[in-house]
Amino acid sequence: ELLARIRALIRTNSQAQEKYSIGNIIFSKANSEISSSKASLMLNGKECEIMELLIKNQERNITPEELSKKVWQTEEIQETAVNMYISYLQDKFTALDANVKINNENGYILEKII
Repeated sequence: ELLARIRALIRTNSQAQEKYSIGNIIFSKANSEISSSKASLMLNGKECEIMELLIKNQERNITPEELSKKVWQTEEIQETAVNMYISYLQDKFTALDANVKINNENGYILEKII
């Protein structure tokens, strides 16, 4: 039982340290925030889920269906809600002077601006 508790503690601690970066921003899921050298901004629950999905899949487009399924747990496309939260994230990138954007031409993909 002691070993199981230690393993669970290690697993929890390593998950809490998960940070991802793209361009000049860093995403911390544990803290629900994105940061740059300029500042840090908190993300709400849905923003955090969307950001995690996009940053973990930087190399591919996420379809609206996939985004709806993973974030809202529904097969129905929540287009208005998706666009609203994408807009919120874009605004936060702008506030941080981030050199990244969410391209939504063929689904959604997080890209570094060159």
